[in-house]
Amino acid sequence: MNELIKITDDAVNARDLWAFLEVNHHFRDWIRNAIRDYSFIEGKDFSYFFSKSKGGRPSKDYAITVDMAKELSMVSRTKRGKQARDYFIKCEKIAKEAYINSKAIRLSSIETRKTLTDKVKDSGENERMHGHAYSVYTKLAYKLCDIEYKKQKDFRSSLDRSQLSRVETVEKMIDSLLSMGKQYNEIKESLNGLISFKALENNKE
Repeated sequence: MNELIKITDDAVNARDLWAFLEVNHHFRDWIRNAIRDYSFIEGKDFSYFFSKSKGGRPSKDYAITVDMAKELSMVSRTKRGKQARDYFIKCEKIAKEAYINSKAIRLSSIETRKTLTDKVKDSGENERMHGHAYSVYTKLAYKLCDIEYKKQKDFRSSLDRSQLSRVETVEKMIDSLLSMGKQYNEIKESLNGLISFKALENNKE
């Protein structure tokens, strides 16, 4: 989708919106009247900041929420008002879908990890590695995914969607090889060199 108005951290630069809407009022008057007339609240609906202007004197700009941007678009009474409002609605829909998909991937990744943990336990690898099999296989999976593993709480939650997908793919491969009765050295030899960052990316396309 073409970017009509930039959205950064769920906020819109009010001056950008004003310019897009082609409002026939000075920006300062437009934003002040809007805040007053529609009872927008500082800290909830908007915040302000100062930026450099061509004249050298800082200008007062506003970061407004997407909801506030939608409402201002709806009441703007310009030809571009509805276009801007529809654009913001589409942006919210895309963001919501991305969040749902990301959550689904994370839940799937957690389930895959649990399955692998159970498989490691059932395979007897943990006993052969004196209780270190879980960490050994974890490090192997991340190494194969070209991800620097850090031993910290909730490290997995710090990964992005692409990284989680790669890790899940590798863990499923390890799970399958464990089901075949393979041990660590055999699994490492089978996967090392076979898996690469590019290969895993292609596997997800």
